[in-house]
Amino acid sequence: MYSLTSRIIEFMYSQEEYNALLTELGKERTERKRLAREIRERDNIIVSFEAQENLYKALKTQKDIRDNYLEILLGNTPCVAIMMDVNQNFIFGSRNGLNAIGLDASALNKSNFFKHFSQVVSKEIIEKMNASFQSVFEKQEILEYHEGIEFKNGNKGYFKVSFTPVKDKKNAMVGVLLQLCDVTNMQKIVEDVQKASNAKSNFLARMSHEVRTPMNAIMGLVELSARENLSEQMPRYMLSIKKACDNLLSIINDILDFSKIESGKLEIVPVEYDVSSLIHDIINITQIKTVESKVHFVVDIDNNIPSKLIGDEVRIRQILLNILNNAFKYTSQGCVSITMHKKMQKDNTLFLNIEIADTGVGIKQEDMGKIFETGLGLTITKSLCEAMGGSLSVNSVYDKGSNFLVAIPQLMVEQCEKIASVQNPDKKKILLYETNDIYANSILKTLGDLSVECIRVENYNVFCSELKKTYSFVFVSADIFAQAKKTSWALGVDPNFVIIKKFNDIAYEKYAKTLILPIHAISIANILNEANDSVNLEENFDESRTFITTDVRVLIVDDISINLMVAEGLMAAYMMHIDTCTNGKAAIEKIKNTKYDIVFMDHMMPELDGIETTRIIRKIPGEYFANLPIIALTANAVSGMRNTFLQNGMNDLLTKPIELPKLNEILDRWLPGNKKSKYAIFKPLLDSPQDSDPSIMSL
Repeated sequence: MYSLTSRIIEFMYSQEEYNALLTELGKERTERKRLAREIRERDNIIVSFEAQENLYKALKTQKDIRDNYLEILLGNTPCVAIMMDVNQNFIFGSRNGLNAIGLDASALNKSNFFKHFSQVVSKEIIEKMNASFQSVFEKQEILEYHEGIEFKNGNKGYFKVSFTPVKDKKNAMVGVLLQLCDVTNMQKIVEDVQKASNAKSNFLARMSHEVRTPMNAIMGLVELSARENLSEQMPRYMLSIKKACDNLLSIINDILDFSKIESGKLEIVPVEYDVSSLIHDIINITQIKTVESKVHFVVDIDNNIPSKLIGDEVRIRQILLNILNNAFKYTSQGCVSITMHKKMQKDNTLFLNIEIADTGVGIKQEDMGKIFETGLGLTITKSLCEAMGGSLSVNSVYDKGSNFLVAIPQLMVEQCEKIASVQNPDKKKILLYETNDIYANSILKTLGDLSVECIRVENYNVFCSELKKTYSFVFVSADIFAQAKKTSWALGVDPNFVIIKKFNDIAYEKYAKTLILPIHAISIANILNEANDSVNLEENFDESRTFITTDVRVLIVDDISINLMVAEGLMAAYMMHIDTCTNGKAAIEKIKNTKYDIVFMDHMMPELDGIETTRIIRKIPGEYFANLPIIALTANAVSGMRNTFLQNGMNDLLTKPIELPKLNEILDRWLPGNKKSKYAIFKPLLDSPQDSDPSIMSL
């Protein structure tokens, strides 16, 4: 059905004309569509261009803001910061920092930075920085060092210099960032701290000398007095004085160790040592604290611990004595105990696990966290444990007591016997009469560990009945020994008595073997094995290998007369001719006029000290003055002093208070062999006195 428009067109035009018209109209319509499409595309291009232009403007704004912030950052940074490309060309830097050292950032653009930098610093600085740049470029690692730099504009300081490699997203190196940070003030602080530390060390050295000097006199006079014929009780009193001096010296050493720990100079010296000697020393020093005290001292030693170990015996002794001293200090009644056992590890090592327990005041819970931060002794003790690869911890209940737990690794010695064992333990049987439960239980446990049968009786009548039976040994407390001896005579038996006595009890050694409290596996094993030596007497001095000299002349120089008297007395046993003087000038004159075999030179003296005196002697022409053995005699125990003495012409060092074994070692080392004759043995102190008990003498 045609539309009206179509009919009119058909009426007005022929068919051919009509078709042509339709074709023309189609083309026109197509053209209009094309034109409309081009217009739309043109409009889209215009919109896209405007969007891109807006985006560019936004990015430029962000870049300007970022550059502005970077400029602010670099301008306010305390360091001089310079970014260089791989050819050392300047890219950007901190303007204020560059201005401060005499460079203009605007004049550096795209040019070699070090060429400009060489105008404001020395040639040596440039060469070092050039080498550093090359090293960073090659290794692609940060390089830092400290350098004192003086700029030609007059500014100078101490700088931290750092070169940092800069890489792109592909990890390719594109440049190096150089930073110069002024740490002059920090360096001054470090120097001030170092000066303060040196001042403290000097103070400690002086304090050590001042305290050790009277200590030397006290201990030396005790040593000399003990050689004289005194009353039977006097050596015991002198022994107590000597132990007290040892304790004071331990405190002095703690102070010095604290200084070493702070300065990082604490040294751990592992050596092979005798474990029984360590235990004896600890007991002998500590048991004095039980005199006139209500506190019981108990020792429990694992008899399977090796008799020899490798470790720092001196530091271990110091650790245990510090904790024991602390335990006795805060315990007024009850018990202080030390338990030592081993825990085997791999690689020929073991842990010495030591527990020191007390029934003292304990530690409040709120104070547990700072127990090792307050007080010199425990602070040092924990540091020593950790320095040896060990640990120190504590458990405590306030008003009940404390347990300190020490664990220290030690190396084992091959083919080493255990510390204590009893020969044929199954053939030995012990009768024990000890009224104190704490000591009795300790003895029972120790004998059990040694596989020795022990019968304890708590009633005297039962004890008398048991005396009629056969026992290898009868252990009795000292307070009933006289009565037990009378009873045995009345019964017509002669038991092998072993007296259990305290450190300060009457000496019964004339009448029976003795065990001095605290009793432990080593002392019991020696008794049961009927060893000749009594390992737990009041003093267990090592016998010093000494000798008699022939035509030896020695000079002792010390400004304190009592020190001269002590040294002279200690050396008298060597049969040497001894001269003394009190100052360096007199020593020089004596050495010029007399041929000495050895000189002991005090360090701290007025006018000329020992070092200055030695320097003068060494400068005197002649082989005698160059080779004369000069031994530093000093109370200065600060680390490093030995090297100081040796570097200044002295040959060796002998510390005060003078110890006989060390004196013997020095003399043996430096005296001519042809002037020493046969060796003799003597003990530094007299043996314990053999006191008599009237109640026994009347039996």
